[in-house]
Parts: sequence; C-alpha cells; structure tokens
Amino acid sequence: NAEAFDMGRAAHPYKSPWIRSYGAPRGDPEGARLDLWGDAVGFFRDGWRLQIGYWGMELAKQLVARHQVPVFFINGAKGGTRIDQHQRNNADPTDVTTIYGRLLWRVRQARLTHGIRGVLWHQGENDQGSAGPGGTWGWQRYQRYFEDLAASWKRDYPNIQSYHVFQIWPKACSMGHRGSDDLLREVQRQLPSRFSNLSVMSTVGIRPPGGCHYPPEGYAKIANLIYPLIARDHYEQTSEISITPPDLRKASWVNEAKTQLSLTFDQPVAWDDTLA
Repeated sequence: NAEAFDMGRAAHPYKSPWIRSYGAPRGDPEGARLDLWGDAVGFFRDGWRLQIGYWGMELAKQLVARHQVPVFFINGAKGGTRIDQHQRNNADPTDVTTIYGRLLWRVRQARLTHGIRGVLWHQGENDQGSAGPGGTWGWQRYQRYFEDLAASWKRDYPNIQSYHVFQIWPKACSMGHRGSDDLLREVQRQLPSRFSNLSVMSTVGIRPPGGCHYPPEGYAKIANLIYPLIARDHYEQTSEISITPPDLRKASWVNEAKTQLSLTFDQPVAWDDTLA
C-alpha cells in the first residue's frame, strides 16, 4: 500500500511538470533504470520508473494545486516486506541489493539528501505474523526496528521535519493470529509517544475498504486524510477541526459489575450507537 498501484489496477492518470521524481524503486542502477530525472507518474508498467503510486500522486497534486509550489516525491517501497527488511546496511548504506540502499542511492544521485523534509510510512501487513528474524511475533520487535530505521533516515536525510505513519487495516491481507494483528496496530498507535515529530493516521473507515490493497477511490481517500497533516507540518496551514484520528488516553470500568466502560480520548468523540 506504499507502492499503491495494485499491479496496475490503481493507475493515477495525472501528470505535472511540477511533480518530479528520480529513478525507480526496483532495478539495476548500472542499467539506467534507477538513474534518471523526470516528471513523476502514478504507475509505470516498464520497471516502475519515476513511479510514486496512486495516493502519492494524489497528495502531490493537491500540494501543487493548493500551495502553488513544485514538489519532489520519491517512492522506495517494496510490497510484501517486513520492517526488518527495510533496515540500513551500515557497512554499505547505498547497497542497491537492499531496499534502503536503493532509495538512498537514488536520493544521493539526485543530490537531495538535505532536501528531504518528510517521510510517509505505510507498512506492517507482513509484520502481523511470526515470520520475522528469531521467530518472534512481528509486533514484539516492531518499535525497535522502526526507531532504528528512523535513526537511519535522520542520519542520511538530516533535514527531515516530520514522520507520518499509517496504522494498517485490521487483519490486513488476512494475516495475524489470535490478535497479533491488533497488537501490531497498537504498537503503531503508540509510536508518537516515542517521537516529538511523528503522527499516526488510521486507515479504519476508508471506503472503499482495503482488506489488502485499495481501489483507486480508497487510495484517494488516503491522500485526502494525510494532506491536512502535511499542509500543517510543511506549509503552516491551520485547521479549525481535528485532522488526526482520536487517540485513546484512558480506559476504565464505570461500575463494579464491569458492564460499562469509560473511554477518554485526546479530542471530543461523538458515539453513534450503530457503531456497536
């Protein structure tokens, strides 16, 4: 869902000379697939060159239209991967056999290591199970891996101002066992407590829904949800309404019989009985 093209079924038709990218998330740099500048595209079937995905293109489109500025997006995602597979090879940071190394190589070639201002992270479906290193559940090490990854980003892209993490869909792609998916989502929900410049956007409630991947309308909704946060953090735009999902601060029993719960959130929440 960070690649955001669903094997070509979600191909954004928009293109603009004010939305630029560099290279491709996959390929051999010596084969010139990674080494090129150009106008970004939502989807490119031949090697995914200059591809930033459907919601990446929709977000870029809104930024250009509303703020009248050129933008640079670079998509380094690879579908079906765990967070441990995204870690930096400290012995060779631009190792193009790694996901991290290919992205860093592209940014360095574009000479924009000091121009990257934000990271948008939509990942975790494959961490709902226990297929990671050591055979532990993905949620048990996810926080540590994310903190290590964020430290690497800050090391290689020193002017990062904000991190935006999408909390994955419940039991995304039918993964997880006995609540391990919810535990992973809970780790993601708590990440802002570890950072001063990180916000989480939930994907629950997006219509059309994304049991695994989203149709174009669902990806467009993702862009619409995250745009106000990007505009706030990078373009000094304010909002009179809440632009973040409600964050649970406290849960307690109301009575001794434990038949009623009291939930305290970080913002006003209206309860609709039909949600039950």
